[in-house]
Amino acid sequence: MVQNNHIYVLHYDLKSVQQNQSSTSFVVRASTDYYLNENEAPPKYRMIKDIDDISKIKLDEDEKEAYLVPELNNLHDHFFKIIGSGYEPMITFQAGIITKMRLKLKKVKYIIKTQNLVKSSPDGCIAVRDEIRYNRVNEAMFKFNKSLFNPIHKSHYNDIDITILDDTRTIAPLGLIWDEKNIPTDIIELDICKAFTEAFMDSSKIIVFNQFDAWKVCDNTFNIDNHHELTMYYICVNVLCPSKYINPTRIAYYLINNIFLSRNRF
Repeated sequence: MVQNNHIYVLHYDLKSVQQNQSSTSFVVRASTDYYLNENEAPPKYRMIKDIDDISKIKLDEDEKEAYLVPELNNLHDHFFKIIGSGYEPMITFQAGIITKMRLKLKKVKYIIKTQNLVKSSPDGCIAVRDEIRYNRVNEAMFKFNKSLFNPIHKSHYNDIDITILDDTRTIAPLGLIWDEKNIPTDIIELDICKAFTEAFMDSSKIIVFNQFDAWKVCDNTFNIDNHHELTMYYICVNVLCPSKYINPTRIAYYLINNIFLSRNRF
């Protein structure tokens, strides 16, 4: 069998290619790690209309990688054309579509990506017609992601922190809570996509935990006015409180900052 200029002998070492029947069920595992992009700037992309444009790209002598995007955002069409030419590229398949292809021609690696800004989602498809505009959009998305997932915002949690965070994890409202005419005015927002855009835009500070932060029990002599506005409290709410700072769909324990707690005495 011949594939990508390689010849494979089908009758050689059959033991290594035989299908293994496993009695164990397939288990899906997800990593607890999140990859942070360490690059300081996004790569510059060139735009192609067809796979024939790849051979027309002028590269510098020391350039070993070239980043490309299809003009019509039709990466699937380019993939099948490359397959039809006798070459099988490496692909990345996400959210039901091909999001990236890798191929190597004359010692140069070509990375062809979809124009979609969020590769892991079926939404967010875009298709611009020139590489200058695409590079501007891609650079803006790159800066957004770098700001959103900033290493200096990373917290270090101990077992007690994790237990409290799990117990007070936000549960977004689901379904029709109020009709349009009777929505309370002190509710910030109800987001059908659970993104809470307005609350996110209003957040100007990020609380970071480290090994020097410790939980303390508050007694009757405790005065919240003597503490920093970003001090976090683990409080118990005994009544349904439709406050703009407390999720009205949960009753029990909450995490709340002093800046909000001082405005709402329970």
